[in-house]
Amino acid sequence: MKRLAIPLLLLPLAAAAETTPRGLVVNDLTLAPPAGWYAGSLLIRAEIHNPTASDQRVRIQYNNGSPTSWAPLGKAFADLTVPAGGRSLCEIPLPRAAPSGASCLYAIDGSGKTVTVTSHIQGYGHWNHHDLFYASRSLSGETIRKQLGECAASLEMAGRYKTSYHRDSFECSVARAGDFAEPWPGDWRAYSVFSAVFVAERDLPDLPAAARAALRDYAAAGGCVFFVGAEDVPAE
Repeated sequence: MKRLAIPLLLLPLAAAAETTPRGLVVNDLTLAPPAGWYAGSLLIRAEIHNPTASDQRVRIQYNNGSPTSWAPLGKAFADLTVPAGGRSLCEIPLPRAAPSGASCLYAIDGSGKTVTVTSHIQGYGHWNHHDLFYASRSLSGETIRKQLGECAASLEMAGRYKTSYHRDSFECSVARAGDFAEPWPGDWRAYSVFSAVFVAERDLPDLPAAARAALRDYAAAGGCVFFVGAEDVPAE
């Protein structure tokens, strides 16, 4: 693959941290496009920081609906204790199911009050008709979007591939690893909502061993991983 000089595309963080009534700071770490993450992810992740002098219990909850035949999940949650002055990671595995109720991520501490951590989660229907891609730090989301659209258009013009992904109507969102506090999780499910992951050769040294293993498992589960500018696929 020809090496390209690709400009940076700076995007905002996926979510800002929120503070509960008893002082717990909750940050949504779920990988997502800049407009908010999508229902359909297999792993919701949040980091909870407890700056107080005592251990605290907290519930991290996704959704607030009731189970239905269309959305049997209803809601999912995890209860955990965050040590005084420490941090805890919460991971909630989810099936790809359409949510009912309000699609938000909540934190409920010992006060019993509910704080909305992320309120702009996109619906399943939009996710199901919209391609999402994840790219390493030095890659431009706009360049990826343009090149994929041109590739689909050229294949269709050659009569080898019938697709609705025309150059002028190709719809996708690209999230960049550099826009997240923890850009390369070590669980393949964290990448599950994305149609593909693009890793630049120059960014390969920044990938932790756990992330490399996660991307391998993601590919084994049916995901696509592209190495941009690399002559050879990494041995692992």
